[in-house]
Amino acid sequence: MQGSDTVSRVHAVFEHIGGSYTLTDLNSTNATRLNSKRLEPDKPAALNDGDAVQFGKITATFKKI
Repeated sequence: MQGSDTVSRVHAVFEHIGGSYTLTDLNSTNATRLNSKRLEPDKPAALNDGDAVQFGKITATFKKI
């Protein structure tokens, strides 16, 4: 996949706690972004259905199931 070389082996973590979801950057080299905002490493950010998440140059949409 084009851009996958910008994703670290241990880049970020998704967590599901109760009814909420969080995304935490694990001090990645090329950053993790949530709705275009760069996340601070090791600080969980709340995720909502439809949020845009970016790992380096790879972008995806978060969907609750």
